[in-house]
Amino acid sequence: MFIAFWTGGGFQNFPSGLFAIGLASVGMLSTLGINLATDGFGPIADNAGGLAEMAEMPSQTRKRTDALDELGNSTAARGKGLCVGAAALTAITLIAAFIETIRTALMSMNVDLIVLDNVQIHIKDANVLQILDYLGGSIMDIRFIIGLFIGGILCTSFISKTIDAVSRAAGEMIDEVRRQFHEIKGVMTGETTPDYSSCVRISTYAAQKKMVSPAMIVILTPILTGLFLGPIAVIGLLIGNLLVGIILAIFMANAGGAWDNAKKYIERSKSELRFQIEDGIKSISRRGLWPFYLTHETNRFLYELVNLNPLAFSIDEEVSDYMGHIIEYVQDEYIKKGKDITPLIESYDSRKVSPGADETLHELWEKLNRDDKFMFREFVKLANEDQTLLLTMRDTNTKFRTVIESYHAAVTGDTVGDPLKDTSGPSLDIAIKLATMVSIITIGIILRYNLAQYF
Repeated sequence: MFIAFWTGGGFQNFPSGLFAIGLASVGMLSTLGINLATDGFGPIADNAGGLAEMAEMPSQTRKRTDALDELGNSTAARGKGLCVGAAALTAITLIAAFIETIRTALMSMNVDLIVLDNVQIHIKDANVLQILDYLGGSIMDIRFIIGLFIGGILCTSFISKTIDAVSRAAGEMIDEVRRQFHEIKGVMTGETTPDYSSCVRISTYAAQKKMVSPAMIVILTPILTGLFLGPIAVIGLLIGNLLVGIILAIFMANAGGAWDNAKKYIERSKSELRFQIEDGIKSISRRGLWPFYLTHETNRFLYELVNLNPLAFSIDEEVSDYMGHIIEYVQDEYIKKGKDITPLIESYDSRKVSPGADETLHELWEKLNRDDKFMFREFVKLANEDQTLLLTMRDTNTKFRTVIESYHAAVTGDTVGDPLKDTSGPSLDIAIKLATMVSIITIGIILRYNLAQYF
């Protein structure tokens, strides 16, 4: 903006500098085709990833689509930044146009001469700065300062309304999906086609009806501010709206894309670990190691977190909790540390068990029932490959739990990030220009009927 104003000779001729800023905004908007292509790339890659996940394709496919989607989020944020920059330059020229419209409105009110420092200047010959001086334009004018604050509040109020609208619509859609799960038989099993039109109706209704409130805020605020505080307050409002809006729009585009990419990164790790667990379960099933792996906690882990039913692998019964504790103890204290477990085989392989030097292990042994003691003797006799497989599966389970906790946090962040980068951020560009256009259209009414002229 500064370079455009300087190269246009704005320091010598203020209108020429504004004209150069307008040309710069047109130049930025000339990249519209590239911006549309970058914005369209992200949703295509995102939909491809969703189709790959629903089709349960290998993790490598999902990894590639996620990488493309992350690139799409980055390019979309870059494109939104260009749009915000173009909107800022356009808003500057529109504010100048607003001041020029004040000149026209004054002329229509038969104001031909303005007096500045005891010098009469014809309204047609007055420049933008002289018109501002005539209106009382000063950074110390209380009306101008109040207008700046109102402009900043306008942006935050608009953002809060749009985010609230998206959240409410999402909640209504979730309620509709739950209703169909409960009332339409066969939806959960895929035997019946869900009622997609009702969800589309909710989204369309929200996109139209729930945007009335944010739009009215942007439309009415400049009018009411001008009627109560005069045109100089409207100028402050437009400047405050522009400054705060640019900062928030860029922040929301980048923050939303970062949250989305964080979720994609964690999803990729989750998908890879899930496939590792599935392959490990198949190996455990082939080697007959279920009695040493499937504790009650592991069963719940597979069923609730990995979405696998262990009973599908022909498992007779779960391992008792005491058996799980003693196996974990041996893995932590012996196998991980590379200790020789031959003394354990000698101590616990006979009917007469000698406690040995490990009192903790012996205490765990005493809590086992007869069947568990038999299975523990078989456990310590397992080959090194089997022991390594069980230990690897346990470590993979732990990593998966950690990833799931991070994934829950990332989903929460993305729930905020999506409205920021896809709704509130892009719509701020429109809000900034809409507030300026409303001010231009209503300046005649503001000049004639504002209450500030009576102060």
